[in-house]
Amino acid sequence: MITQTRLERLFLHFFDTHFIADKGRAIESPQLRDEMKIATRLAVACAEKVFIPAASYYESYLCRQILADLTEFLDLGIIGLAGNAINLEEYIRERQDETFYRKGSEQHSLYRTDQEATKFLPYVRRNRSATRDIGAHWDQCVADGSLAHRLRDAVDRPIPKLEARLERVPNELGSLAFIPAHVYEILDLCEASKLIQARIRSVINEGYFESYTKDLNAGVVVDLNYLASDFRIPSYGRDLSYNKMLRFVRGQDRLKELLSCEPVSLLRLADNPDWQIALSTAVTYVTQPEPVFDANLMLSSNPPSGISLIKNKDKTSMTISTPPNKSVPTTAVQVPSRSVLCVAAAQVEFDTVRAQLVSDFGNGTTKSLNGGKYYIVQFIDPHNGVHWHLAGQTFQGQVDAALTVGKIVEILRPSITLMVGMCMGMPKRKLEVGTVVVPNEVIAFDHQRHTSNGTEYRAHGDRVDNGLYRLARTMDTTGRAYKVVLDKGLASASIKIEARNSKLVEHIERSCPDAVVFDMESSGFYRAAEQSECLWVKAVADSGEAQGAANEEREQKHVVQTNVTKNALDFAIALVREYFIVEPLA
Repeated sequence: MITQTRLERLFLHFFDTHFIADKGRAIESPQLRDEMKIATRLAVACAEKVFIPAASYYESYLCRQILADLTEFLDLGIIGLAGNAINLEEYIRERQDETFYRKGSEQHSLYRTDQEATKFLPYVRRNRSATRDIGAHWDQCVADGSLAHRLRDAVDRPIPKLEARLERVPNELGSLAFIPAHVYEILDLCEASKLIQARIRSVINEGYFESYTKDLNAGVVVDLNYLASDFRIPSYGRDLSYNKMLRFVRGQDRLKELLSCEPVSLLRLADNPDWQIALSTAVTYVTQPEPVFDANLMLSSNPPSGISLIKNKDKTSMTISTPPNKSVPTTAVQVPSRSVLCVAAAQVEFDTVRAQLVSDFGNGTTKSLNGGKYYIVQFIDPHNGVHWHLAGQTFQGQVDAALTVGKIVEILRPSITLMVGMCMGMPKRKLEVGTVVVPNEVIAFDHQRHTSNGTEYRAHGDRVDNGLYRLARTMDTTGRAYKVVLDKGLASASIKIEARNSKLVEHIERSCPDAVVFDMESSGFYRAAEQSECLWVKAVADSGEAQGAANEEREQKHVVQTNVTKNALDFAIALVREYFIVEPLA
């Protein structure tokens, strides 16, 4: 018998006009609009309830256009608009007030049009205030310095009194909506670069989306392509993998049916047993992953529903209570509670890490995963009994990093996921070869636009502020044979650089002064590995020089790459050992 796997609640973030603004001219492409339509139809077919911010409905033509074909789902209450006003009539009236949206603004005009018919749409009143939640998130980002840091990295010249200007934003907004346009006015950044405005929008959207998902206990649609976010969408429920469900639909040759069928047929499609099996593999736990465990109760770091844990890093005790109508799965991979997934992208990195782990831990054992589609080499650290799983990539680059790491993390559910190896130092930063870098942010440059004026780059940044990074910052790095950099950024793109004066290198050094190193995998790694504590640890092997063609030059470079990878692994092992002995504060 197939267990019903339909998700409880999904929140559709991608209709938000400020989120869409980051897509630029891409919003005009049919591929992006098709992805919106497909993602929406997948959501209503896969979830019991789908929530859309009322603001998205009123302010986004695309949202209204796509929902026009799904009015039956609105009537059935499967799709609901959400806001914190008493009802839709009051919601519209609040936004017609000139103290909420500026008179003459596009938003103000939209709510001034005849909205009588829309006042009867299904509406869910929220308990939280999006404006207050955005303000709280803004204050946090100002207090920890991360917002100022991100803005400084986006400018060529300093912004005077930046911290003081950022602090005054919530107070100066007053009753105005906490939206990017109003913030640009307060900060005098209406004419600022697109990168600066995009980073402000990201901070606002993070707080805005979290306000909804937290209040509604909802998951989100992840693994989008044209609608991918430059920051992690906060989630408080089970998430739906767009790409996994899309692959299933395409494999069944049912994409045309999904896009054109009537709502009642869409519900029948979702009741199909094959669909339910596909959905069970497309559900992810991005924010609070539930671990895989087996009948022997070998647990990973987070307990599933029905299991209570009392633990520190070394000892675990448990009590088990199986909820009604829920059985304990017995077919999952048996994974120790203290385990590390270590990923090495290039072959020289994999060979070096493997040889060093054999030297430090003893011979490893090769294991197959997912029916032989993936392989790992398993070691046990005799120092603390922690299991290490070493995996490689078939190809270098973001895509293979995301696919390989994402799948192995899903299968193993490790306590820690690391990417270890070598990287390129940005030429002007002049880092010594062998310097180990643990970045505080990753900035991806894969989005390129080729124009008559040359190549334009749109950067997508993510802060690396998880617990493992914070632990790395507490470690004593003195007395090591190499330097360690812990407070700088990392640039990433699936491009192999062998020219110090390339346009991409010049652009990164000019636009992102805090990015001190470059690699080809980190952005994909962090997106795939965020289900567990994860960290990128690599050492500088060169500064973008072209690889020599002579055998002696190649052999010398191989020696350098091996030595710097050993530096990165040495720091990673020390970090892992520290992680598993740190005692919680009583």
